Amino acid sequence: MTVPYHHQVATTKSQLIFKLLLRWKGSLWKSVGAEYIIWIILYFIIYAFYRYVLGESSQRDLEEFIRFCSSALDRIPLTFMLSFFVTTVVNRWTVMFQNLGMIDNIALFTSQYIKGNDDKGRLYRRNIARYCCLAQAILFRDISMKVRRRFPTMESLVPSGFMMEHELEKFNAIKNRYNKSWVPLNWAISLITMAKEEGRIDDDMLELATCVEIRHLRVNMATVWQHDWISIPVLYPQVVFAATYIYYILGLFARQFIIAKDQVNGEVDVHFPIVFSFSFILYVGWMKVAMALLNPFGEDDDDFDCNFLLDRNLTLSLGCQDEHHKIPEVKKDSFWDIDQAQPLYSLQSAMRKMNFFMGSATAQEEAEGGMDKKALDIEMVPHPTNERLMNRNEPELRRRRVVTGIMDGRQVL
Repeated sequence: MTVPYHHQVATTKSQLIFKLLLRWKGSLWKSVGAEYIIWIILYFIIYAFYRYVLGESSQRDLEEFIRFCSSALDRIPLTFMLSFFVTTVVNRWTVMFQNLGMIDNIALFTSQYIKGNDDKGRLYRRNIARYCCLAQAILFRDISMKVRRRFPTMESLVPSGFMMEHELEKFNAIKNRYNKSWVPLNWAISLITMAKEEGRIDDDMLELATCVEIRHLRVNMATVWQHDWISIPVLYPQVVFAATYIYYILGLFARQFIIAKDQVNGEVDVHFPIVFSFSFILYVGWMKVAMALLNPFGEDDDDFDCNFLLDRNLTLSLGCQDEHHKIPEVKKDSFWDIDQAQPLYSLQSAMRKMNFFMGSATAQEEAEGGMDKKALDIEMVPHPTNERLMNRNEPELRRRRVVTGIMDGRQVL
């Protein structure tokens, strides 16, 4: 599951931001820590070799190579490449997230539209909801490593409660070498049709509405499956990852301080590459963002926890079916005898200022001092253009007008 941190950014207080920066799980430091340690060790190996091992002639040769590497860094458009790649990956990740599939609508529709408090009505409702969850589980087995480890075989879906033995036999009897997540959805729609034929659904529109929600789930599942089927061409991440690593391999040499007799005044021999270390952490961290989002159905800290989604959908959908007729007694609300409802706040919340919303034009009018309501007369007349085009043969209509005014804060005609 993605690492939760929203409670740490509820405000912009400095201490909360620092707490966020110091997190470890799923953090920048965890992502780039190993690479940075390796990079800084290699940097100081070259540093020691250049300063304490090489002779003067060899140092001059290495310095020429350092200058070459320094100029080569400017020719690698790392920022440009990373920005486009990360944007592409984030957009793709967003689509997959938006299509994970909540079945709340299906659960609520079946609960309300399929009538009958007898066992058969309850069977219809619960099995329709469970079949939708089963379809998700079958799909996620193919694309999510976490779900695959939970359900290594189709038989493991039976003891978990998503499937029954006779349903597994029926499922296995369907000869199709492709993913068969559509089968439980087909069963669900068939049950809706049977419920309609038995008069448990009052209207064709209610039957259609429930089937449309199942169709939306199927579309979501198909979208997620398509994104797993068609990956970003491997050449693209290869180019970006290679460019990033090559950039910082060249930086091992390019950021070595050259010891020269004709050293320019103001140059400082900084033994530790402070600025380039920040650059390494930020750019490699940026690259790791793309690596983490390329496949959100893996087992990283910030990958989707599809097992949680399956459990949540199954529990919610089955729970809805048993609660469809257990509504509370209808009574008068707290504001029954009040002309305008006035909701209450906790004392702590009431002490905070509330910005009452008004339209932007009204707010601008208030800022300018508002209207003069003592004696306000507004003469309403037709627009000359409209009169000329539409009433050119009716001169008496051009002279009509309405005068409005405000008395005691009320508008009058």
